[in-house]
Amino acid sequence: MSLTACAETNTSNVSKVKTEPARTAKSKAESTDITKEFVLKELTRNLKAKNLKYDTETQQKVLISDVNGDNLKDAVVTFWIDDPEAHRNFGKSAIYEVWKIAILINEDNKLNITELKPFTDLVPLGTNDQHSDEKLKGNTYSVTYERNKQFDDNFNSDNGWFEKKPMEFSIINGKFVLGKVAIANKNSNTQENVTKSTANNATLKITPFQDISHEPGFSVFYQNGKALFYFDENTKKGKIVLDDNSYDLAYFDKDGDYFSIGGTYVDVEPTKFDYTEGGADCSTWKAKSLIIFAKGKQLTLNSVTLSYCP
Repeated sequence: MSLTACAETNTSNVSKVKTEPARTAKSKAESTDITKEFVLKELTRNLKAKNLKYDTETQQKVLISDVNGDNLKDAVVTFWIDDPEAHRNFGKSAIYEVWKIAILINEDNKLNITELKPFTDLVPLGTNDQHSDEKLKGNTYSVTYERNKQFDDNFNSDNGWFEKKPMEFSIINGKFVLGKVAIANKNSNTQENVTKSTANNATLKITPFQDISHEPGFSVFYQNGKALFYFDENTKKGKIVLDDNSYDLAYFDKDGDYFSIGGTYVDVEPTKFDYTEGGADCSTWKAKSLIIFAKGKQLTLNSVTLSYCP
């Protein structure tokens, strides 16, 4: 398969407004704070349904906030899965498989997991790296990634052992999205207004690909006939070229009519696509627009077509 970047495509960078029915306004009693104990109880209930349980002997980080503007408190929890065999091992099996982060969304004072993934899928920690300053304010989850520099060329311990990189994610539709995303209170009117913003409103440049084969498991996002980025379900990897830099895409999810795709440094806002046609192996979906976030910048793409081949 030949994947060659070609000339930059024309895009527009405009704010996106997404609408969906507002939730019914909640009473003051329903708006009261939830406790760490309640969150862990609900986490236990959710994990039991997945035949999992968390390790009570390791520390759980519970962060509480209203992440979707409905006046009900939600939670983000970092924890370890109770897996004695994995805990006895060192390396990838212990770090990357049993260390989890979950989003629990409050629905009538009942918390439901909407995303559960390895913590290292969110923060790219190696064996010698660290993290600190986990916070949840509104719908913004922030954490500081502390990369160990001891294996860098010309490492000098006098300059410190760690390079600190603040990371910021937003929670949209119950999923983590890289970058800053402000949402309006759902009870303020009959629509939800979602406005994307970054610190400097800088615009990304995307470079399309050529010669992408349509094999089973190969999904491609197009604009004006040009292949913008792709994901291969067979290898669980994808690619996108932004500002002349190639980035890996590590996940591709479908939740009803919403598709989300991204990686460590790139995220595409979960976007609603409309089904247009389908065959035995692939189907075609279209979206009015989608927004890409990377490195503190954003890019809005209009009239995007997805060739979905799961």
